[in-house]
Amino acid sequence: MVIKTSFYKRAAVFSMLGAVLATSTPAFALTTQERLVLIASLTQQLAALQAQLQALQQQRTTAEVSLLRMLKPGERGEDVKVLQALLAADSSIYPEGIINGSYGPATTRAVKRFQARKGLAQPGVVGPATLKKLNEELKDKPIAIETDGSGKPALCAKVPPGHLIAPGWLRKNDGVRPIVPECQTLPPGIASTLSTSTTPIPPLSVNDVMPPTISSTAISGITGNSVIVTWTTNEQTKSRVYYSTSTMNFSSTAPAYASDDSFVVIHSTQLSGLLANAVYYYLIIATDQSGNTASSSQGMFTTINSSGDITPPNISSVSSSNVGATMATITWSTDESANSKVYYGTTNSISTNLSAAQAYFDSSFATSHSASLSGFTQNTIYYYMVVSADASGNAASSSQQSFATLQPDTASPVVSSISISGVTAGAASLSWTTNENATSKVYYGTNFPLNLASATFIANTALGTSHAIVLSNLSTSTTYYYVISSSDSSGNTTNATESSFTTTAGTDTTPPVISSVVAGTFTPTGATITWTTNENATSKVYYSDSTPVNTSTAQAVSDSTLVTSHSLAITGLSGNTPYYYSVQSADSVGNQVVSTESSFTTAP
Repeated sequence: MVIKTSFYKRAAVFSMLGAVLATSTPAFALTTQERLVLIASLTQQLAALQAQLQALQQQRTTAEVSLLRMLKPGERGEDVKVLQALLAADSSIYPEGIINGSYGPATTRAVKRFQARKGLAQPGVVGPATLKKLNEELKDKPIAIETDGSGKPALCAKVPPGHLIAPGWLRKNDGVRPIVPECQTLPPGIASTLSTSTTPIPPLSVNDVMPPTISSTAISGITGNSVIVTWTTNEQTKSRVYYSTSTMNFSSTAPAYASDDSFVVIHSTQLSGLLANAVYYYLIIATDQSGNTASSSQGMFTTINSSGDITPPNISSVSSSNVGATMATITWSTDESANSKVYYGTTNSISTNLSAAQAYFDSSFATSHSASLSGFTQNTIYYYMVVSADASGNAASSSQQSFATLQPDTASPVVSSISISGVTAGAASLSWTTNENATSKVYYGTNFPLNLASATFIANTALGTSHAIVLSNLSTSTTYYYVISSSDSSGNTTNATESSFTTTAGTDTTPPVISSVVAGTFTPTGATITWTTNENATSKVYYSDSTPVNTSTAQAVSDSTLVTSHSLAITGLSGNTPYYYSVQSADSVGNQVVSTESSFTTAP
């Protein structure tokens, strides 16, 4: 910004006039003739001073400015003030007219309107092309900074003097002359030609950049559907009161609001159409006449119940249970359906400082209430009180109560009275006791020592002190090794010493059970037969191109390996020919079984 400046000297002239009057001889001490002489002298001096004042006014200059640099939103400074003053000269471009030196949203919108009028792109930033157009505008409509006797600057949008008398300009504007601002002195010739005064326009103030202060916020007149919000500001402002049943979140949908566009310092706004018995949050935003904005902190109020029910629930049977090192359960009853809330903490007299307490809340309505609390510190006294409110919003609270969390359990269960019984060829029963409630688990296998990470096990997670586990599907005449294990509710585990037992030989007369017999993988010369058995057994397939299959004369393939999943391939067959087959399996003691006959056809 370039500035050429001078200043007024009117103050000096008036100072001189004051000095003349102050040093004159008091009138009451003079004769009539002397008074006439003095009046004539003073009249001459006053005429001289007025002439000097007029000369100084004609010599008055202003600080005319131009823009030298590009500007963008977010910048501050004198250049921004000049930009705002130039834009404000046209209310259709900058209707807000705020000159505060801050390149904000309103200034950005005004720059975009200016750019659109000049046929430029409209990014809202003063770039090279926009800067050129602005300085061209300043040549026709110069902006000046006047410095008066008090030293306070004010921006002045000067009128080109020629526009006041030029016939062409006047015809173009329907004979309406531009208004000459108060800060502009016209050349003597134009002033005498006009021989009339123009309506002055006061210079635009650039001093107010301070937001208002909001104080004395209060709520009154609460009903079931309305409330009155009052507050004061330290200067005249217009205001809005935003309100919602949830905390304010202007990043999503803006909440409802009530507004008052009157500029006052004492404010009162009624919010209506509210829900009965509801918690509302509100926020006040005040804007002064310079566009500076301030907001209050978020407040809260609750509308009253309008249902007619004013009786709170009756709370009874408040108690704590299942108290552990870090948890507890609070239960109570109410004589009508109500919600559930528990305030708790380690500070006594919790009812006097609910804002510092932790809280559990369940909005569902019930007469039997239960709150499972966790995250406690072990071996600590906790104080609590319960609160329940019915559907009409009537709330009741209990007296304060307390419980103490437990020491952490680090002791493992003691395993004793281990017993093994019912050992047969394929099963065994194990039993034992523990000194506290614990789970039941038995690891077992035929390798010594057992690797508990990979060993087979049977477990029961139910907690108890008497334990029993049955092992089944064991092999006959086989030594098994086992480890008994129990864990308490805190996860402390005891693994007993490893022991063993041996299954009996037994008399097995039950043949395997064959199932899932399937023929597949067909080729012109072969097929594969698969099946399963319920115990380890051998594999054999009888097959023939005629039916029924005679196991005495039919061809066969076999495998003596004891398995439960069986698969045998048949080869040397003829293509596109039907074949009939049966499968046979025998267990380790020779009990055998033959399946019913099935058939398949080889591939062509």
